[in-house]
This record gives sequence, structure tokens and C-alpha cells, in this order.
Amino acid sequence: KINHLKNEKVTLAALFTEGGAKFDKFTFVYVGRLNAVKNHVLLLNAFAHLNDTTTQLLIVGDSSQAVQDIPQLARNLGIEQRVVFTGFQANPFKFISKSHCYVMSSDTEGFPNVLIEAMVCDLPIVSTDCYSGPRELLAPKTNFSEILTDDNIERAEFGILSPIGNVQRLAEAMALMKSEASLRQHYIEQNTIRLIDFQLPNVLSQFRQVLSNRT
Repeated sequence: KINHLKNEKVTLAALFTEGGAKFDKFTFVYVGRLNAVKNHVLLLNAFAHLNDTTTQLLIVGDSSQAVQDIPQLARNLGIEQRVVFTGFQANPFKFISKSHCYVMSSDTEGFPNVLIEAMVCDLPIVSTDCYSGPRELLAPKTNFSEILTDDNIERAEFGILSPIGNVQRLAEAMALMKSEASLRQHYIEQNTIRLIDFQLPNVLSQFRQVLSNRT
């Protein structure tokens, strides 16, 4: 379904090329709810800290539901011309697939399905290393109970992880993904490998194993 929906055209204002083939600037994208735990304050501050006029940030979600006035924060940071708020979209995948990097800035998560969806849309991922989900998805061979607490980013197996709440390091991870085309391509290719783990036969096999161990 995602593979079908991601091919729809995007013609929002004049920011996107007609036909939806690609965006005019290097585009970071976020999709989802705009509540406090998603920490869009961190995301906007990191994007401002990036200080790169060849980039834009696309936020797909209903900003009217945000605890803080996110569009006003973008204006205060002087980045309002490079931050696009699309509002709620029934088909977010057409926006994800035409962007260049998915960014998640959450303080906490459950299981962030959107990271899997971003992989299906062939995007490299930058995410905070929050409990729980990002490390399990992007660094499955590591210890899930040990998240980043120092002032470093981690080039994980399937994406880049950044410490929670750290503006400078999130900006560094975004800058790295933007500047290194070979790194982006590496992670796009890695997505194909990681998605195999979530195919229905593999998931069902794991459920059967868990259930058989309980009987």
C-alpha cells in the first residue's frame, strides 16, 4: 500500500516541483503528531543550528494540536521561509518519498512505525536515541537498554542516532546525512535488508515461537 501511495504527486504551493519528482532543496521530513514528547522544539532548533540555506524542513501533521506554537517558534528562529507545515495529510507517504532524509526528535517512543514507513519510502534516517524503538530498529545488534548519554552521535547499522534533547548533535547528524551522498545511499540500501525482518512470514514465525514457548 505504501509503495502505491508514495508515488502520488505533490503540488503544494510552489515549493515542490510539478510532477512530484523531487524537491527544490535538500528536504528533511517529519510526519506525525505534534505533541510535547515528539520534541519539535528540538527539531526546529537543530534545523536552525544547521544554518544551511540549501535545506528545508517539511513537517507533516496538524500544528494546531501542538502544545507550543510551532510555526511561531520557526518565525522566532528566523527559519520560517524554509520550514513547511503541510497540516494533516491523509497520504503522508508521498511527502516522505520525495524528501531526502527522515528526522525524528522524540524524547520517548513506543514502537515508531514511521521509521519503518520511511524505510519503505527509501529514506535514510536520523533519530534521537530515545526509549523505545529507534535503537531496536536502527541498531538491532546493540544493547537496547544502553542509549546515548554522551556528547556523540552514532552511525548505527541502519541509521544515525543522536542523544535525546541535544540540539548540536542532532544538527550534526542532519548535516552529516546531507553532506555525504554515499552515506545516504548506504542507508537506503540497508533499508532493504532491515525491512526483510518485518515481512509477514518472518513476523508470524516469531509469534509462533513465542507462543510455543508459553505452552
